[in-house]
Amino acid sequence: MSLLLLSLVSGPAFAQDEGEAPEQALPEEDTCPEPTMLVLRATSDIENYFLSEAEDELAEALVGLGCKHAADAELLGKLWQADGVLASLQGNPDRAALALSASARMLPDRWNVNFGTEAQKMYVYEPSVDTGILIVKGTRSKDVLVDGVPTKVPTELEVGLHLVQVGTFPDDTEFGSEVIITKGAESVVMARVTEAVAVAGLPVGPPSDGSSRPFAVAGGGAAAVALTSFLMASSADKKFMDESDEAAAKAHLQRNHAMNITGLTVTAAGAGLLGVAVLKGQW
Repeated sequence: MSLLLLSLVSGPAFAQDEGEAPEQALPEEDTCPEPTMLVLRATSDIENYFLSEAEDELAEALVGLGCKHAADAELLGKLWQADGVLASLQGNPDRAALALSASARMLPDRWNVNFGTEAQKMYVYEPSVDTGILIVKGTRSKDVLVDGVPTKVPTELEVGLHLVQVGTFPDDTEFGSEVIITKGAESVVMARVTEAVAVAGLPVGPPSDGSSRPFAVAGGGAAAVALTSFLMASSADKKFMDESDEAAAKAHLQRNHAMNITGLTVTAAGAGLLGVAVLKGQW
């Protein structure tokens, strides 16, 4: 079924006088269709044989049952009664019988006499022992309504047409869909709802791919080498102070100088590698 697209036409804009208080911002438009009003309009259109308009209105009513509005027996009974009569007039007897039986189940003895007597023959509900299993996936721990009644799923249901809604009731419906339960079969509905809770305290930004870990490791290794070099140089200083032979003292002095140069060089390299690791978020 195609959906009826509605648009709001804004009025002309007028210049604001100097000193005039600015207009307050209008509240954000509610884009969720109102199913009760749409079913009433569809019923009127069917009575007047505006079938295309009624088809669009019933489709939009189902959209409304998937956003804010929890269903009840009266709304579903009227929706499926209009849907069944429409299907009968459009030459779809299978859908007509399915919808009108569901309407009689939800809203018995409430036939709209303006729909005539032909379709009324299908407005019959007889309790059946035939059942199937309803499975609803993707609920994210939200509540489930079946035909407007809170229901734990999976559940066993009588064969026929039903409406599944998922959300936090009664305030917020996030998903709605018709489902046909058939004898001995599992009917799976995949709900599309948002997360039940938000997880706080996680770092902002994309996760690291681990590519900076080698820089951190190398930087740490360089720091260890530098520390060793300085320790060896310190040891050479002590030996230099203990030497009495001039040649031996010069040899220790040269070794001390080499150790200091090595330590400074490796320290600079280690600092650079650690800096890369910090910038990449792994240290």
